[in-house]
Amino acid sequence: MERALLEDGARVLRAGLRPQSSREAGLLLIRARRPRREIEENATRAFQAYERMLEQGVAKEVARAVLPLSTYTKYYWSCNPRSLMHFCSLRNHEAAQFEIQQYAAAAESFLERLMPITHAAFVKRGRIAP
Repeated sequence: MERALLEDGARVLRAGLRPQSSREAGLLLIRARRPRREIEENATRAFQAYERMLEQGVAKEVARAVLPLSTYTKYYWSCNPRSLMHFCSLRNHEAAQFEIQQYAAAAESFLERLMPITHAAFVKRGRIAP
């Protein structure tokens, strides 16, 4: 559990920050909680403003301008298998941001489940789209 908190804290602060001692680990946890709390409080205020705007009759596409970039969004996506493989090869890479890596891994699981032969060829080619 503490390792997960440390890893989460490191992502909040800066990628690659590694504590050298238990004292540094404790300080990292404290520093990570402050920005996270500020992010959560800001998101709450923004969502409240969004809801007030909707109550005033403002269109959703206009009101969402007050929402932070960290707001989770639900949407539908369509693509062909080649585009999906290309997306996965680019975004499921260690140099990509953590969140997009998670998204790409989920997208690849759809490819694996729905098109197992295509997915097997994709993996055999080193996860490079044709």
